[in-house]
Amino acid sequence: MTQQPFPPQPSVQQPPPLGPPPSTVKLARTLALALLGWAILRAVLTIALQGTILDSYAENRVAVRGDDAFYDYYRNEAAPAFVGQSVLSVLLAVPVVLAALFYLKRARWAQVLATVFGVVLVLAGLVVLAASGAPLWWQLLGVVLGLVALGVVVTLYLSPSRAWFGKRV
Repeated sequence: MTQQPFPPQPSVQQPPPLGPPPSTVKLARTLALALLGWAILRAVLTIALQGTILDSYAENRVAVRGDDAFYDYYRNEAAPAFVGQSVLSVLLAVPVVLAALFYLKRARWAQVLATVFGVVLVLAGLVVLAASGAPLWWQLLGVVLGLVALGVVVTLYLSPSRAWFGKRV
């Protein structure tokens, strides 16, 4: 009888295969990509039509106050706010999309990261409604952005998605 130099290794069980992700996870990934696209579209339109947005804002503010002397003030003071909010929306959508790349790998941290940034985008969509004087189309773009972000968050916490992210391999 020959002796083995090492004791026999215990058999290692292979983890079960991941299986296909549920449709809710795939939908969340698709919505995350749509979120970034929508945020980029909004930022590009805001920058391209900045003069129109600022004129509309200034005219509405002057109409509320009833004083034409403040027209230039409102037009110049609002410029950074509209462009800044649109660019910020793009920057907040990027982590959601980066997290979406890991949804199919059951990365729980990706679910949490997308939730945090998604909720911030939902709140930003609500803030857009408070931007009195902004053109209606600009407000609608912001609200739709918030609704798409809400869609990402909701689909990540539906039962099939929770089961997907809850399983460990």
